[in-house]
Amino acid sequence: FFDLMQAGAELSSYGNYVKGLSAVLELWKDRGDTADFLYLLEKTAGFSDNSGDAEKKAHLDRLMEKLTGIEVVRWFLTTCREPQERQEYLSALAKKATGSLVLYLAEVEDRKTRHAVCSLLAAESVRDLAPFVMYLNDDRWFFVRNIVMLLGQSRNPAAVKHIVNAMANPE
Repeated sequence: FFDLMQAGAELSSYGNYVKGLSAVLELWKDRGDTADFLYLLEKTAGFSDNSGDAEKKAHLDRLMEKLTGIEVVRWFLTTCREPQERQEYLSALAKKATGSLVLYLAEVEDRKTRHAVCSLLAAESVRDLAPFVMYLNDDRWFFVRNIVMLLGQSRNPAAVKHIVNAMANPE
């Protein structure tokens, strides 16, 4: 399958390849097969990042949007019990799923998972504060605490004003 995609399949067929890939990923998700799901996710992300053809990239980007949504993030991180696989998954999602990972951070209860998500998001906060700042007024104090921590870890001078404003929160 990936050989066909790499060989530059005809665009008319390319959409069908991507649909087929989406169906396989859904099947593995239904089976709880996180290892194979991760393998296809990493391959798909690589193709999406390296596609020179705008239409092919659009097909893959739509699939990646689906794969990086909060429902899939929640499924993977609650289903997968292998720490190495979880870290690979988070790394594969890094730039593409920052918003979903921030939302997941608000609901995750497992300390180890929360720590892994925070570690990844800290690296993202260095590049862009916007996905984090918008949650500083959230009602969940523990979530705001984690966002403030991420802003602090960014070491970005622009984060200071947001941290100071968050400190005014009575909680």
